[in-house]
Amino acid sequence: MGCWCSTAAEGGAPEKRPTQVAKEGKKEGKKHGDNIVKDGNKIVVSFDQKYAGRIIGKKGATIKGIEHKCPGVHIHIDTKSRPATATITGKGDRERALKLIQKELKHAYDAEDYEGPEGRRLRAKADEYAKKRSKLYEESQKAYKRHDGAAAKKYSEEAKKTGREMHKYNEQAAKVIFERRNKGKPILFIDLHGLTVKEALSYLEERLNKLLANDVDDSLHCVTGAGHHSPGHLAKIKPAVHDLIIKMKLRYEVENVGEYIIHC
Repeated sequence: MGCWCSTAAEGGAPEKRPTQVAKEGKKEGKKHGDNIVKDGNKIVVSFDQKYAGRIIGKKGATIKGIEHKCPGVHIHIDTKSRPATATITGKGDRERALKLIQKELKHAYDAEDYEGPEGRRLRAKADEYAKKRSKLYEESQKAYKRHDGAAAKKYSEEAKKTGREMHKYNEQAAKVIFERRNKGKPILFIDLHGLTVKEALSYLEERLNKLLANDVDDSLHCVTGAGHHSPGHLAKIKPAVHDLIIKMKLRYEVENVGEYIIHC
């Protein structure tokens, strides 16, 4: 997909790609990660290409919806440019259209902010203790190799103590992240984004056991993620969840690349 505009989607001729904004155009600061340039009767919003689908919507539904709310406005999406751009033109309320596009972008950004500020803070603390623990174990090994048993034991004990602090902060982070992703959601929905494999399986198994105990045939919508944000883009939680489902001998369906429907 290169360019998208509502007229093109409906069978009209596609518009030309937006020309470069004139140098005298007014640039505004970034908001929710996008960059805005205003030039006469045109507003250009730049954003990461991966969010283009969110802005366009299924069969152009989002763009059409914004144009419907802002009569006289026309929106053209260019996904070939880096970053992608949304060009707002026409005699309608372009500022309102801009705010509606920003709202969609914010929803997209928030959806990917799995940890949230408090979750990130707690994970960072856990990482600090993890690094400290590694250094202490290194010192313990060095002391052991030089036959200093007392020092080796001292460093080892400090490493264990530091490890307990690391686990404490990770547990707090997991709780905050899980609540952030699942707050207000029904019991038959669970989102495991932002958790480690061990944490995710713990929360999922707890939920499944609770549902299995109620003597009602339930279907749990489980969101594991597809691994797009994992190192190497390899999913870790998804295969682990699959293994748990098999181990618990439950029926399931693959909803999409990052979701399961688990019958329990």
